[in-house]
Amino acid sequence: MATRVRWTALCGAACCCAAAAGCGQETVAGDVTVYAYDWWLGTLLLLLAPMALGAGVQLRRESKPWFALGVMAAGPLAALAFAPGAFLNHVTVAPEYFEVRYGFWWAPEYHHARFDEVTDVRIVTYAVQGGRGKSYYSDLHYTLKSGVHRTIPLNGDLRREGGPDILAMARARGAAAAP
Repeated sequence: MATRVRWTALCGAACCCAAAAGCGQETVAGDVTVYAYDWWLGTLLLLLAPMALGAGVQLRRESKPWFALGVMAAGPLAALAFAPGAFLNHVTVAPEYFEVRYGFWWAPEYHHARFDEVTDVRIVTYAVQGGRGKSYYSDLHYTLKSGVHRTIPLNGDLRREGGPDILAMARARGAAAAP
């Protein structure tokens, strides 16, 4: 019986490792480049729910009822929170526009701009001092002709890969490289 719990824990850990590995892919169709997560990542995250339920049942049999209830509740909640993002998050770069969608499914961040509306664009990298040393982050800053300035944090796998493409395409379309 303990072997089942170990296998379930091992499968759950493998799912988390695969999710953390940044399972993104770049798809080029003509002039359009799309960065999105692999199809199997969302499916793998959805499998967390039945795995957590099975582990919870086994833990309950081993006289750990409160921990079992916690595991049984956390698995489906985690699957509900994270799996839709694996299907919905993307970065699209086309000759006329770019589109970036990231965040949780119930409160996404969405950026869509036509390159002929972008006046300047730049990638800014900065350091943040933390308890374990410096961490470096990058943001894509762009300004529209209407004067609106927007920032896209490039701290996710898809945005980190798509940001330089957005910058290159904007500059190729005439956007100024802001200092």
